[in-house]
Amino acid sequence: MRVARIVIKNFRTFQRLDVNVENDLCCIIGENNTGKTAILRAIQICLDISLPSTLRSLLREDINANVDISIPTQVLIGVELTGFEGIVNEEALVVEPQQVVLGKSEPSDWWF
Repeated sequence: MRVARIVIKNFRTFQRLDVNVENDLCCIIGENNTGKTAILRAIQICLDISLPSTLRSLLREDINANVDISIPTQVLIGVELTGFEGIVNEEALVVEPQQVVLGKSEPSDWWF
């Protein structure tokens, strides 16, 4: 499985970013303060199931500086995955409870 596309809207340095990721991409290179860390943080927010909800909450600094926060707006982060080796996308995205809950083995102890 690999990241095929990243879509970011109004997150940190990005008003709008829509990138198709090539098969052979292995690094992100850029000048300071151009959004390299923002891309990695966006991917982490979407895909890291062990990330605590406190770290998923957006701060004012996470919202793009050009957004007028006095009116409702959206911050959008999307990651498209590919290469599930024959598994239908919807099935590949289902996570078994044992993978989500650390140190719990009984169904009555599962939490999300």
